[in-house]
Amino acid sequence: KDSAADVFRNVFNWAGANNTKIDSLSILSHGTEGAFQLGTDWITKSTLDADTELWQQLGGYMTADANIYILGCDVAGDEGEGQPLLDELASLTGADLFASDDITGVGGDWVLETASAGSDDELSSGIVLPFDMQSLKATDVSLAWFDVNWGYRQQVTIDQSMVSGSNDLSNFAVLVTLTDASLKSTSNGGNVGQTDGGDIVFTSADGTTQLDHQIESYNAATGELVVWVEIPTLSATADTELFLYYGNAGAVNQWNDAGTWDASYAGVWHLGADYQDSTSNNNDGTNSGTTNDPTGQIGAGDDFNGTSNYISTTSNEAKTANSFTISTWFNADATDYAHHLLWEGTATGNGWGSPEAEMHISLGTNNDGSPLSDYVSFFLGDDSAFGQDPLEIFTAFTDTTGWHQVTVVVSDMSTTPTAAMYLDGVLVGTDTGSLADTSRSNWNTDLQFGKPGLASRYFDGQLDEVRLATTTRSADWIATEYNNQNAPATYLTFGSESTPNDIINTVPGSQTTNEDTALVFSSGNGNAISVTGDAGQTYYMVLSVTNGSLSLSGVSGLTFTDGDGTSDASMSFSGTLEDVNAALAGLGFSPTADYNGGSTLTITSNDATLYQLNIDANLKGYYSFDNTGDLGNDDSPGGTNDGTVNGATATVNGTRGDVLSFDGNDYAQINGHFGNPANVTLAAWVNLTAADTSGSEVISLGDSVALRLDAPTHGVQAFMYNGSTWTNINSGQFLAGSGWHHVAYTYDNATHVQTLYIDGVAAGSNTVSGSISYTLGANSFIGKHGDGQTTFDFNGLIDDVRVYDRTLDASEVGALADDLNLQDTDTVAITVTPVNDAPTGTNGTITAIEDTDYVFTTSDFGFSDADGDAFDRVWIATLPSQGTLKWNGSGFSAGNYIMAEDIDLGLLTWTPPANVSGAALTSFTFQVQDDSASSNLDLTPNTMTVDVTAQNDLPTAGNNTVTTNEDTSYTFAAGDFNFADIDGDTLSSVKVTSLESAGSLKLNGSDVTLNQVISKADIDAGLLTFAPAANANGNGYDSFNFSVNDGTADSASSYTMTVDVTAQNDLPTAGNNTVTTDEDVTYTFAAGDFNFADIDGDTLASVKV
Repeated sequence: KDSAADVFRNVFNWAGANNTKIDSLSILSHGTEGAFQLGTDWITKSTLDADTELWQQLGGYMTADANIYILGCDVAGDEGEGQPLLDELASLTGADLFASDDITGVGGDWVLETASAGSDDELSSGIVLPFDMQSLKATDVSLAWFDVNWGYRQQVTIDQSMVSGSNDLSNFAVLVTLTDASLKSTSNGGNVGQTDGGDIVFTSADGTTQLDHQIESYNAATGELVVWVEIPTLSATADTELFLYYGNAGAVNQWNDAGTWDASYAGVWHLGADYQDSTSNNNDGTNSGTTNDPTGQIGAGDDFNGTSNYISTTSNEAKTANSFTISTWFNADATDYAHHLLWEGTATGNGWGSPEAEMHISLGTNNDGSPLSDYVSFFLGDDSAFGQDPLEIFTAFTDTTGWHQVTVVVSDMSTTPTAAMYLDGVLVGTDTGSLADTSRSNWNTDLQFGKPGLASRYFDGQLDEVRLATTTRSADWIATEYNNQNAPATYLTFGSESTPNDIINTVPGSQTTNEDTALVFSSGNGNAISVTGDAGQTYYMVLSVTNGSLSLSGVSGLTFTDGDGTSDASMSFSGTLEDVNAALAGLGFSPTADYNGGSTLTITSNDATLYQLNIDANLKGYYSFDNTGDLGNDDSPGGTNDGTVNGATATVNGTRGDVLSFDGNDYAQINGHFGNPANVTLAAWVNLTAADTSGSEVISLGDSVALRLDAPTHGVQAFMYNGSTWTNINSGQFLAGSGWHHVAYTYDNATHVQTLYIDGVAAGSNTVSGSISYTLGANSFIGKHGDGQTTFDFNGLIDDVRVYDRTLDASEVGALADDLNLQDTDTVAITVTPVNDAPTGTNGTITAIEDTDYVFTTSDFGFSDADGDAFDRVWIATLPSQGTLKWNGSGFSAGNYIMAEDIDLGLLTWTPPANVSGAALTSFTFQVQDDSASSNLDLTPNTMTVDVTAQNDLPTAGNNTVTTNEDTSYTFAAGDFNFADIDGDTLSSVKVTSLESAGSLKLNGSDVTLNQVISKADIDAGLLTFAPAANANGNGYDSFNFSVNDGTADSASSYTMTVDVTAQNDLPTAGNNTVTTDEDVTYTFAAGDFNFADIDGDTLASVKV
């Protein structure tokens, strides 16, 4: 779980603690062309930029002539990627870099063929690695696994010294023999899934290319395996690596007997239990009396009694082949003249062509008609008499105590018949015969083992592994066969058993994208993310990313428990392998808007069983210790049983990542007993350093049920308390100092069966009486006794502690014990490169006042810039349809810009049309620009809407003259005041701002006072009057001033109301009078006698009597 930075930190800490510099550093890890894994990170040339300082810092801890060895497959395999990677690392660290361009470790070699620039001279002189190479031969750094349905594999190394000569051998069937407890069948405590070995598979060094093999024998009870594996190329100069897979009970039989033996073989008879031909030629044998010998040279052979036993086959290829090679292993009980091992020819033949034509390998010979004992011989011809020229070879042989191999190569039978005989891989003789004396035309009896055509000269001893090939095998081939079949254990090395990661995430190295630019993971982009697992199997995926979001390319067939696959910072879903990979093909990462910096994508793939165990509602306590800020956090679905950690500290372990370290005084306490479950499962991963006096408690629910390590004499132990007694279950297995182990305990209250598991395998089981009584100890503990005793403390590491309130079955416990193989977590570092963002404006609304210029500010345009650039200018895209947009008092056309500094000075204004108001009266569009050099213009115009708030306009009136008659009052009407209002308001009142001087201005009969306000209602009621003085008249007789009011405001000015008085004629008057006359004297009236008066000044016109 360590990142590359953690790996560096460990190196730095070591170097600092030891106050030393490093002269060689070996990185043993997974590799591929142009990349290798360091912790959880993949290192490529493109990722080095992000980690430059770390690599340079590493160089500071290294000596001037230091070497760095990268021991991973194919790192230098792609010249265009691998060599630049080595050169760049050399430049950063100052060290010489060396890596392999082919498979390394298991299935390959430990030869580093490529160096960084300038270091090639060290390659030619040979690199001396600073460790024992042989000890690493079983190190499995191969990523490839044949099929995750196969649970186990071992590396098989064929030492190159087994191969004779300097040329590689093609399609060579290698004998592989071993007895291994792991190869017992599962029913016998081993890991082979089928009792006939049908699930056994061999692959080439790549771990995936299946090789044909034939199982000669397999003992499911002992794990003994005898098998032939066809090797396409058996190297004479380097060790050949294979993988042996097993552990798939559901597999169809994987052997391919016929495919193991190529077309050059006419027959292969392993003998022993049957007499079948293993090749596709089906030249099967028929047994006549031989008995099975379980101690053959290779597995079982057949015993021949020397008097009547033989095997006949249907093989006649030796009769027709121009060249052939025939061989067998034999263990002679007698070497006297004569005993035929292998024979073919005329039915009446009896050896050495007397007189019939035949071929045979025999013990004893006939030299020119003289019978001789104590020889191994070969004959092909029709007469061995003096003067004849058959093919005849013999060599002295007397051993009757052990197995030997004889091989004869016959060639050019149609031209120059030639033979060569090998004994135990060594050439012992050759011969050339004549065409006339080596004719095979009369042969009529097929190949037989143990006798000639006639019933005589039977072989006495044991035969094994008879072969006939219709080709000439080379001396190197024959010697290699002998080496392999004589002492296979000398040349074969078997690695330790390893298990697959059932789920393998394939992720690219570090990635880079630009700010606000999506990154797509796909094969086309060379950065695909995928999952390797079982076809059709359901997998549970958890994806998350920091500083951004993820979107799957599709969601068909997926079921989500978190997120929905679109724009999720985290998502959890399940689906078949095919649906998962379809969704991941084209996975998109979108950085948070305007973010730049580092992001981390995390992908976790889970097997269905393990996933369900993680979300099981019965999981009442789950302590993974991954949250270093809250070590006691309960990660169970309920999450209600948080613990308190006392003293124990988090540490990073190379195998299990974040774990909890206990020193014998530390513990974690959880209140209560998880609800006092009647059925219970306790489980944890443990790495015990040393046990306490009475053992080491892993987890205890009080002292009522507990899981304990290394109890004296009992080993790993678990128990339950039924209210009166404790019932233990003991394993006898002690774990201190042996590394990581998974331990588990289950109790089934229905059956009262308790079971103890170690590493996923039941270590013991018993039936108890009663149920668990939670009466001892109030709380639960990790690393401490549940009821306060002090001799059960834990010293070591603990991880993944679980408490279920149900009884897990064996397969579920096995899944917990295999958790690292049932899930895979990988991360991808993503660098988001900063890019200047265009600024943005904001649609806005300004509010102007009717008939008042609006002065803009920079804030009106809503400028923002993610990069922090400053507002530089605003471009006016379109002008308003009403009013005038002005810069420094003058209008301008669209397409011009105004600098932000001019806006701040108040130079950008809008003048409204006179006396117009309203919401959204008009608008214009604009674009903002920042002060950066690129991407500085908001490409999307924004709209500025202008609202105009109505203002009340002052009303107006007009000077006016009204006319009345002399001595007649004038009654004012509202219209006399010439009221006007642009807003459409009506006259509300009139104020008299100066009084009359001659007549009388009265309101409802009372004199109007200065500045008195007369309402329109009173005016309309006829209450405002003007009366001229009596008998007064004249134009411009009088006047007064007034203002008008619209109900809100008075007019700005006063206006003059003039009153003309039209003169009217007044009636004349007279006066009573007395005149005096004398009696009888007529009185003559004068005009004056009538006392005439006229206010108008008129004169007397007449008198009416």
